[in-house]
Amino acid sequence: MLMSVTRNLLVLGLIAACSPAPERFVTSGSADGKKKEQGAIGGKGSDLESNGNNTPEDDDNDNVDPTIEPDVPKIDPVETKDPIKVPEPAPNPVPNPIPTPEPEPQPQPKPEPVVPSAVPKNCQGDSTVDAKDLVIFDGKAVSITDNKVPLSADWIINDSWGNAKLGSETKNDQTVITFTGETIYHGFKITPISPAGQQKKFVATGVDLYVSASKEASAFGLRIIKPGEFEGDGGAQTTSWFKSNAQSNEPDNKPGTPSLSTNCKLIRFYITPSFVQNNKVSTRFIWEMMTNWNPGDKLYLHKIVMKDFSWK
Repeated sequence: MLMSVTRNLLVLGLIAACSPAPERFVTSGSADGKKKEQGAIGGKGSDLESNGNNTPEDDDNDNVDPTIEPDVPKIDPVETKDPIKVPEPAPNPVPNPIPTPEPEPQPQPKPEPVVPSAVPKNCQGDSTVDAKDLVIFDGKAVSITDNKVPLSADWIINDSWGNAKLGSETKNDQTVITFTGETIYHGFKITPISPAGQQKKFVATGVDLYVSASKEASAFGLRIIKPGEFEGDGGAQTTSWFKSNAQSNEPDNKPGTPSLSTNCKLIRFYITPSFVQNNKVSTRFIWEMMTNWNPGDKLYLHKIVMKDFSWK
């Protein structure tokens, strides 16, 4: 009996030695690999199931060699570097501003010339001064020397007679020329003088005067002097006088004699048509007091305007 058993064991050993070794598949733990391993080893009777309680997870843990590192690809750590500093763009240079051309000046309408009032302050009477008129005194300051009063535009009060006195005062913030010191038939001469000292010839259709006096109702006249005329006898038939009325029909040797007032007012004198026709030009005129005038009375001359004037 023993011999028979021994013989059978030897036969089995020879068979096992001649049989190829069972194939083992070791994977990284896949389910297919485990089935191959189990089938190759020999089913349920293998030593892998000797425990009887093993789960597939337990089988994986039992068959993994702890000394072998898993075949996990190594990933190089990302090298930490300072972030690349992108240079900030340089600020755009501010271009030089293109100068804005100045607008061309537009032609402006010429302002109307400011014409000073023809009427002195606090005087009565409406007078005008136009381009043909010549103002020879308008209230500006005057310098009086030797009883002579220089006026404008080459005119001068250059002669008086007797004890007459010429002067100046300020009335209503303006200079006035004064005359005093004599009785009737006295006065002064108003003459245009050239730079060489010669009398100049002129034509004028009349004279506008702004005057006042220290008392009422004194009369005066303006005599026109012709070239070469004798000036002594104011009543001669050959004399010529301005008229105080433009429609006067009196002869040239009859003076117009308006009255003065204590209030400044406009007095107008007109030349006669016969004077223009017969004589045409003048060289001076003479102011002469006529009635109701005494040495203590005073004349105030505010303004003198030659009307429609021209030199000859």
